[in-house]
Amino acid sequence: MDGIFGKYEKTCPVRYAIAGESLMIPNHRHAYQFTALSDCRTYRTSLKQLEEINDRNPKVFYLYANLKERQQSYLDYRHKLLSLHNQDKYDFIFNKYPDILSHITQKELAKFMGISMELLRRIFRDREY
Repeated sequence: MDGIFGKYEKTCPVRYAIAGESLMIPNHRHAYQFTALSDCRTYRTSLKQLEEINDRNPKVFYLYANLKERQQSYLDYRHKLLSLHNQDKYDFIFNKYPDILSHITQKELAKFMGISMELLRRIFRDREY
C-alpha cells in the first residue's frame, strides 16, 4: 500500500500502516475499523486467492509467510510501545512515524501511546527546550 492507514478498535488506534507495509485484516468477524489517513493506494487479496495462486505457483507460499511474519512484527511494535516508560514512547513513535501528527490529532496520538493528553502536552513541552 501507499499512504497511511489507521486500524482502530472502536475509537482507539491500535496500529498505523505506512507506505510499503502490509495490513492484514482478519478473515473472521472483528470489531476493527480501517481508515485511510491520507491519499492511499491499496491492493487487496483474500486468503483464498493467495491459496489458489499458491496452488499454481508454490513460491507464493513464501510471500504469504513473509506477510504473516511482518504482521506479527507490527503487532509486537504496539506491545513494545505500551510496555515502554512514558518518556521513551515519544522517540519510539516518531522514529517509526516521523510525520504522524500531520495525519492524526494529538488526542489520538495520546490514545495510541496509552497516555493522557496532559502527559503528552508535558512531553511536547519538555521536548521544545
